[in-house]
Amino acid sequence: MGVVGKVKVRGPNGVFTVDVVDLGDSQTGHSLRIRTPKGIKEFNLVLPSDKRASPLRINTPWGILSIAKDGRNVIEHQSGVSWSGSRSSPGTVTGERYIGQTELDIIRRIEMDLSLTLRITCGRSDLFSGFDSGATRAHIEAVSLSTGQTFSGPEVNLERSVRHYGLSTVDVSYSMQAKAVLTGLPPDAYEVRLKTYGRRGPSEDHLSTGEGSRHTVTCSVWREYTK
Repeated sequence: MGVVGKVKVRGPNGVFTVDVVDLGDSQTGHSLRIRTPKGIKEFNLVLPSDKRASPLRINTPWGILSIAKDGRNVIEHQSGVSWSGSRSSPGTVTGERYIGQTELDIIRRIEMDLSLTLRITCGRSDLFSGFDSGATRAHIEAVSLSTGQTFSGPEVNLERSVRHYGLSTVDVSYSMQAKAVLTGLPPDAYEVRLKTYGRRGPSEDHLSTGEGSRHTVTCSVWREYTK
């Protein structure tokens, strides 16, 4: 599904270029079908208040709708925004990164492609064994640009524990690719943020120096969806 081409349509106020989309791609559940060299396709019909609406309006059984000049259901953004935090003692570290603002104004779903890493350095000062653990977590936060209301998605979580023996220090790193998702949003434009969390512990019998946890979260790509 998606935009398959563009056509020029003459209206009462001139000629406008609008997108042609695959069947079933209408934002409102209604569409205007047309015959093209690629088969039967359709114009994407949206509410006249939609940011993508063209001046071309149609009186339908469901009310006045507009042919969309922009027929996209999803827009993908490259990111590269990253956060890092560390702990030298048991406890937590949190953070937040601004990711961007949605381009469209009836967004219902946001996704992020994330990379999470967790590094644990630990050991003992005697011949016995011990363990250490940590976690790196992240979730999407979206703030409505019209109401200021905040919405949060479920966390993605990288959690590990490691056992160490004797006098040697253990230094291990773990990584995970994950997709964070925030759904069920009221149709609106949003400011998008990445909320992050790192935890060191629970643990036992640490060395006094040279140990701790480090947490990193990177957003490579994020997407906004209208349906």
